[in-house]
Amino acid sequence: MRRLSLLKLLRGAAAMALLLVPPASQVRAQGGGAPPPSLERLLQAARTGDVAGVARALSSGAPIDGGDPKRGETALMRAAAFGQRATVQALLSAGANPLAESAGKRTALHAAAEGGNVDIIRDLLSKGLPVDGGADRGDTPLTVACAARQPAAIEALVAAGARHEAMGSDCGTLADLIGRSLANDTGSRDLPVIRAFIRARSGLEVAGRVSGTPIQAVVAGCHQTDAPQIARLLIDAGVNLEVKTAAGLTVMDEARRRLQGEPRCAATVAEFDRRIGRR
Repeated sequence: MRRLSLLKLLRGAAAMALLLVPPASQVRAQGGGAPPPSLERLLQAARTGDVAGVARALSSGAPIDGGDPKRGETALMRAAAFGQRATVQALLSAGANPLAESAGKRTALHAAAEGGNVDIIRDLLSKGLPVDGGADRGDTPLTVACAARQPAAIEALVAAGARHEAMGSDCGTLADLIGRSLANDTGSRDLPVIRAFIRARSGLEVAGRVSGTPIQAVVAGCHQTDAPQIARLLIDAGVNLEVKTAAGLTVMDEARRRLQGEPRCAATVAEFDRRIGRR
């Protein structure tokens, strides 16, 4: 009963607040100058998950889609970024615009993806947000989740239809990610993300800018410690092992060729032998 009355209060407060702000704030979060005290209270309440505080701020005239002066982040974005699901739901019920953009042209879905908040991602997608929103600018929610290394968010977005091909350069394709991870020996940081993309069957055959497909990227870095494990994951996921290199070699033939000059590739080649025999 208390929650229902609070939601009614939020809706009424939001309706009053909308009369006090220009229509443009419903499309793009407003920034610039010092925020009015009511907006500052709204943003703080959203960040901390204070639903009652959100209602009070809206009742005092805070624009529901008003943005902070520095980044243009709305209350909905703040709540999404900090995992405050109840506040996200209350703001949406009160009429917060999920399509509002920050100064960096990110929506609440980008904020939720960066924070790894899967339930909030689903809540926002249920409101009709485009899962690949921002693709024209190269900064989709999937890009953000990848850059922030949020495996659960990656899998949730891919399950909702996010396309690896729409990702921007901040993270790149799966092949790019594997190539960088092997070249820089950053598996401890990157493997959870790589594993999430493979589990979600995202980008398995998408060529990178340098190393070809993901399995070709593994072959190129076959001497690295994490290469056998990534090879196993990719082969088990059913990637195409007949894809040819520029020299016309399959990935298996290329791996054997590299083994002749780099003994450390032996573990990766052995993984190929074991896994291919099971397919």
